[in-house]
Amino acid sequence: MVAIRLNNLAQLLQATDRLAEAEPLMRRHLEIFLRFTVITGHEHPHLRAALGNYAGLLEAMGRSQAEIQDS
Repeated sequence: MVAIRLNNLAQLLQATDRLAEAEPLMRRHLEIFLRFTVITGHEHPHLRAALGNYAGLLEAMGRSQAEIQDS
């Protein structure tokens, strides 16, 4: 539940062009799903969407593809 709320708030901030504020929330959202995947050994059902959302945010922030892939 926390991860979804973090993502919702991050999406709102992104939509209102508050990208720097959205980034740490979206990063934490992704970290929660990654941790689930590592602990359980099963990919979280929302992990790929979270990765795509985070990459899209970084792109909107002007990060290069190389920087996005290194994130």
